[in-house]
Amino acid sequence: MKNLFLLLKSALSLIFISLFFLSPLNYAQFASVWDQYPEEVKEKNSFKRFEWFYRQRAIPYDTISIHTFYSEKNKEIQKYVEGGNSLLNNLQWNSIGPSGIISGFPAHWGEMSGRIRGLAVHPTDPNTVYVGVAAGSIWKTTNGGITWANVGDNLASLTYGAIAIDHGNPNIIYAGAGEIRYNFTFNIYDGRGLYKSTDAGTTWNHITSGFGIVTHFGDLEVSPHNSNIIFAALGSGYSYIGNLGNEGIWRSSDAGITWTRTLFVIDAFDVIVHPTNSTLVYASAGGGVSSSGFYISFDGGITWSQSNTGLPSANTILRMQISLCNSSPSTIYGLIYDGSGTPKAYKSTNGGFSWSQISAGTQLGGNFGSGWVDQGSYDLCIAADPTNANFVLAGNVELHQTTNGLTFSVKRISGGTSAWDCPSHVDLHRIVFAPSNHNVIYIACDGGIYKSTNNGTSWASANKGITTIQFYRMASHPSKHDTLIGGAQDNGNFRTFNAGATAWNYTTTGDGMECFFDHTNPNTIYLSTQNGWLGKSTNLGTTITWYGSVNGSWITPYFMHPTNNQWIYTANNSVLRSTNGGTTYTTIASNVSTSDKINTMDQSSVTPNNMIFAGSGSFTSSPQVKVSTDGGFNWTDVTSNIPGTQMYITRVVCHPTNANTMYIVRSGFSAGNKIYMTTNLGSTWTNATGDLPNIPHNDFFVDHANTTHYYAANDFGVYRSTNSGTNWVREGLGMPFVPAIDFDYVFANGTRYLRVATHGRSAFETDLDNIVPVELTSFTAKASKGNVDLNWTTATELNNQGFEIERQIAGLENKWKNIGFVPGHGTTSEIQHYSFVDENISGFLRYRLKQIDLDGTFTYSEIVDVEALDNLSFKLDQNYPNPFNPITKISYILPEESGVTLTIYNTLGEVTKVLVNEVQSAKSYEAVWNAGAQPSGVYYYTIEVSPIDGSSMFRESKKMILLK
Repeated sequence: MKNLFLLLKSALSLIFISLFFLSPLNYAQFASVWDQYPEEVKEKNSFKRFEWFYRQRAIPYDTISIHTFYSEKNKEIQKYVEGGNSLLNNLQWNSIGPSGIISGFPAHWGEMSGRIRGLAVHPTDPNTVYVGVAAGSIWKTTNGGITWANVGDNLASLTYGAIAIDHGNPNIIYAGAGEIRYNFTFNIYDGRGLYKSTDAGTTWNHITSGFGIVTHFGDLEVSPHNSNIIFAALGSGYSYIGNLGNEGIWRSSDAGITWTRTLFVIDAFDVIVHPTNSTLVYASAGGGVSSSGFYISFDGGITWSQSNTGLPSANTILRMQISLCNSSPSTIYGLIYDGSGTPKAYKSTNGGFSWSQISAGTQLGGNFGSGWVDQGSYDLCIAADPTNANFVLAGNVELHQTTNGLTFSVKRISGGTSAWDCPSHVDLHRIVFAPSNHNVIYIACDGGIYKSTNNGTSWASANKGITTIQFYRMASHPSKHDTLIGGAQDNGNFRTFNAGATAWNYTTTGDGMECFFDHTNPNTIYLSTQNGWLGKSTNLGTTITWYGSVNGSWITPYFMHPTNNQWIYTANNSVLRSTNGGTTYTTIASNVSTSDKINTMDQSSVTPNNMIFAGSGSFTSSPQVKVSTDGGFNWTDVTSNIPGTQMYITRVVCHPTNANTMYIVRSGFSAGNKIYMTTNLGSTWTNATGDLPNIPHNDFFVDHANTTHYYAANDFGVYRSTNSGTNWVREGLGMPFVPAIDFDYVFANGTRYLRVATHGRSAFETDLDNIVPVELTSFTAKASKGNVDLNWTTATELNNQGFEIERQIAGLENKWKNIGFVPGHGTTSEIQHYSFVDENISGFLRYRLKQIDLDGTFTYSEIVDVEALDNLSFKLDQNYPNPFNPITKISYILPEESGVTLTIYNTLGEVTKVLVNEVQSAKSYEAVWNAGAQPSGVYYYTIEVSPIDGSSMFRESKKMILLK
């Protein structure tokens, strides 16, 4: 808990850093930006996935407000650190997988997980591997992929594009947040800097010095000659949207503490240090501009020279990936995507001074049976065998290899004729030979990670236990709680019969979308894939009949009438209904959505004639909302009745017990503008957003048994309100910060399950009847002049006798002491505020509440940490070391909460650096100054402290010496 607290605390401090590097064209309003993408790009499913996730969140602008996103996340993390989101374990989420999806077609793909781009193998142990997952955190295996452990759930970033291991000390790991690919990158928000672990992934430190906190990593490389020298390749892949200000090759000479950009290019994809010559470093850049291509540094990465002799024109190099052979380092391979539809391989035998094409006439993309395609903008990678310069593997849609260093051939299973016969899941992103055993090779792809132990002759899945599926939708069997179906990005539809205890089983390919069980005959299930390809199975997905596409939204509405199992509804711009169990459909309301395709629709289970839809399918900024009272034949436009700024509408929901009550859910970044409710079929609407964070919201659920209890699924997880939306609390116990996309509710075997599908960490469930009756909505500890003030608030109480306050002192970690009791309020639905003062106490302290019911049962709260000081005066210490070069530390003590400014001055009295400028709580602090860019000499540091209680200000200065 202490490590987690410190980790979150460090993450918080970084959020207050000025967001110098923001997303490109942030909040720029250019209607043409999305139109600038070429049609051949926009037609690809990989683009449509990105567009669906990103564009709805950006409306009415072209780019997401990253500043708002991280500001809101800061607030939520702060609540967690201070106990502000403690609900006395109010809801406990349990993962129900998939920890892997067992592929049925093609069967040889085995268990699949989510997309992986970051991949690093231990230098001496080929079974120890780290992977960075898109929206799925950092995972580690020590047994070659038999089992995996999540080692990054509590970090601020979800997506990782590169991971590197220090060969000199393999316990040191670097993880670069954010992925890069040409044309589009924003799938699950930008990355947030670099993370470093010195204990093999157990804990992490957040680093943003130099390149800022909005990042997309293409590669990371620790010099094999000097562990202090690290290189990072940063890009964006934004292309038509614009590029970041921090792209290029960055260099650190102090093991990642500080960074300097040494190569100013856009879309830096790869960086490699020569294995035997520390002065030689190679890099590649894309973007289709004059600076694209191959680079060489002859001075250890400080300066660079472009070396494109023999390569195509730089303006055509949209993306370039490189690899060299360790045993023959003058042999370098390059794989280039130029948008022509045919990726090209190049080879240099003189250390990159000149190049020749070696793949003339050879397709290096993929063929699913209808011709070769190239997805080099999305998936492109190359790796040379470290012991054999002629053996090279290349990845695009499919896996390719050369055994003579000249001609590539597609690598398929025996007798294979198409991309379905690729030995791993298609769409390859990184290939890594184990440094200590070249026969062991790992592939990172859209289906997770695959492994070969015989130098690429055969491959097998290594995904068991990685819960990183990016769900779109999920549904539960109406009476068997352990039977579920779901749909996910690039992994089709799948099912489980044991509530995710083992891997789920594949049923379809593509992108799995809306799905549901026949409530009368639950052996019949309905499935769909992207844009409304509709299917039905009468044997729980063993065989499926497909009925074609309705050309709907990316996620097309598809659901069953609540009482008539033969009536199935779907939509495009029109509303369609089947009266024969989905075999054929009839349009019952033609072109009723004139603003856009219908992307969400619902039907009242109380009065099925009452229906509602919203049309946001093609990302209009003015979606229509319409209501029907005759079963979908006629619709009334209620759009103008809904308050707030119009945004993309992610979901419309009907109340479970009131036929006239409906809700809409909005995406995007517009404060106080997330959930709206009507109780009169859309005539008037009230705002139920309350204090929800200003982030995109994705789904909404009303508890069937407690209809004042609302649940909101948003990009931070799940929030719950017990007072009809006035106040909300994040239900985060057991669930990381991850986009929650879809709710599913089932009452089975006497238990009420609420399930939530996430876009990156698979699915979770909780028992709604296992809620602790006392709802603690905040619990904080604050040190003040030798005392600790404890404050907590409850939203509801049932049979609450009261709270015992327990304290733990650092150094006595296993001993908790009861220091007081505060009576409760019995049973009440009113908000109650409590306080307790722990007097004359000092040290590093931990507190928890023991809530006791009238029957003697009890529950513990989350733990809050605080440092209380016995020194009741302000103190500024001498910097250490002094003299110093170039880093020094400055410590100071605050006995009470104060506004603090810590400033560095030169001898002329000019401000050199403002190290601290914020309000800080009572505790001891340490500020670090890196004076690497300053000349030797005398400097002064001054602290100015203004207590928030208005007492006397404290000011002190000290001298220090920088000696280079």
